[in-house]
Amino acid sequence: MHKKIINGVITILASCGLLVGVVALLSPVPVGLIIIGINLAILLCVNPAARRQLQALRTRSHKVNAYLHKLESKLERRFVFLWRVFVKTRPPVAEPNDESA
Repeated sequence: MHKKIINGVITILASCGLLVGVVALLSPVPVGLIIIGINLAILLCVNPAARRQLQALRTRSHKVNAYLHKLESKLERRFVFLWRVFVKTRPPVAEPNDESA
């Protein structure tokens, strides 16, 4: 129960941070992108619904999946906790049908 409350509070704060990042995109300095990236990472670490949405996006869009796959290789050495979250959002691999047997 306590962990759910903390996760809920973190989700609300990360969502507010995303809004701040969108507003900061209007500034001449690209700080909005950094704010959005940090808050998305926090949201993915805490919120399973956000992970499911990212997995669905990766399944639908090959470009997004390829970009995030490149990002995973960079995160693996530097930010292991975030790398684990991105690995969980990989699209499911379809098993080949072996009908020739």
